[in-house]
Amino acid sequence: MIPVRRNIDTDELIMWLDPSSPLSYVGNECAVGVGAKGKNQFPGTVNFTNTSTAVQSRSWAGTSDGIEKATVANEPLVADPDGNTRTTAFIETAETGNHYLQCRIETVPPAPQDSSIKDTITYSLYVKQGPGSDRNIRISHTSASPSVTVIFDFATNTIISATGTTEYGSIDAGGGWYRIWYTFQVNVTTVLNNIQASTFIYLLTSANAAVYAGNGTSGVYIWGPQWEQGALSNYTERDPASEFNYFRNNKFVRLASDGTPANPIIDTTTFGGTNFRFNGTTRGLYGGADLRRAFRPDPSNTALLDHSAFAWVKLDKSGTPDAGSSWSPNVKVFAVLGSIGGRSNNGVFGIDEAGTSLVYKQRLIKSAGGTIQPVLQSSTFSDIDNEWHLVGFSFDLSAGQVDFYLDGALVNSVTTPAPVSDVVGGTGSVTLGYFSVSGQPTPSGQFKGLMNTVGFYNKTLNATEHKALYDATKYRFIN
Repeated sequence: MIPVRRNIDTDELIMWLDPSSPLSYVGNECAVGVGAKGKNQFPGTVNFTNTSTAVQSRSWAGTSDGIEKATVANEPLVADPDGNTRTTAFIETAETGNHYLQCRIETVPPAPQDSSIKDTITYSLYVKQGPGSDRNIRISHTSASPSVTVIFDFATNTIISATGTTEYGSIDAGGGWYRIWYTFQVNVTTVLNNIQASTFIYLLTSANAAVYAGNGTSGVYIWGPQWEQGALSNYTERDPASEFNYFRNNKFVRLASDGTPANPIIDTTTFGGTNFRFNGTTRGLYGGADLRRAFRPDPSNTALLDHSAFAWVKLDKSGTPDAGSSWSPNVKVFAVLGSIGGRSNNGVFGIDEAGTSLVYKQRLIKSAGGTIQPVLQSSTFSDIDNEWHLVGFSFDLSAGQVDFYLDGALVNSVTTPAPVSDVVGGTGSVTLGYFSVSGQPTPSGQFKGLMNTVGFYNKTLNATEHKALYDATKYRFIN
């Protein structure tokens, strides 16, 4: 059984690509990851609403007879746990039968994985006793295996039943609100083969009966449903007015579609799981416009300010990387990420040819006017060839400083040669395993080796956060 990845910071995480995780998947000629802002990138964190979008399909219904026995409506007079007015009133109708809400969250197609692999999922929901003051609440998941059913009793403000779970609890959130949470193990392919993961939220009588004659007025206040991989973490509500503040899957396409060998390929082993294997010669993955808009919506020159990136890599130095013709100094680099900020020949993060330092290049606007394109390189460390390592960096615009990290530890910090005020943007998108150079058809900096768990933040991560990221993901790569 693969250990569980726990409590990864997803505030301002706008890219996550892991070929063996429910957070992303690999198809025939592409890879799909997440590219949005906000806490919790697992498909399922949504604000309660009775509308639907192209990204998330939601259905609010009663039973198969077509009679709706419950309704949902905004309740602005009841403050939610964040002190805002986005509380949802979940009210029964005056019908006899089950009174429930069905929430169908659209998931991505499944990856070809070992059906014996289990993963741990945590679901949570904020609840508050509502009109009528005598209704309890039950939550069931039909896509879980085994099935999960949890009952919360307002008389004791506790979970009184939690079948199919491994852990559960309730947290007093103040103001009469309680956060129900529970963790359960699911078969990865079972979950992902369900194109819609269905969650049913039932109103119960004080005796916990699900079938009864409703009065049309009793109900429960609900807020902040959340799915996540691993253990329970914090909840940060997304701004529903922002197009990119909810779950969005982003396609990375292979550039090798002309009969040349596919690159990368999916490399799966018993102990190593599923990884991207780059051949060092045949291009790589291109992120597409959807991912670019997540961190540079306009694209404007001010959308990308502070940022961080990371990737687990197992470098194969038998390849021969090159450098962009305009780089000065002309450092040869195995590119992990390219076109950060959307500019060709810029926003490149990778490992130098010797495998003993990290390199970052970005096109910047000087505070005094004009632009610079510094090639910033870390101090040296032991050769990392043919070993798994987490490489990462954070860029602080106001300080003009790049902090380089290896395995969650700071290598050193490097400042730009002049004070800078901005990052020059463009219309390109993030690339994996290479970077492009304007006017040159052949991709540069071809990476060779394995790559996994590639991510990008719209903020700087400090030393503690880089260490936490390493600790949360190292189980896959370090024995």
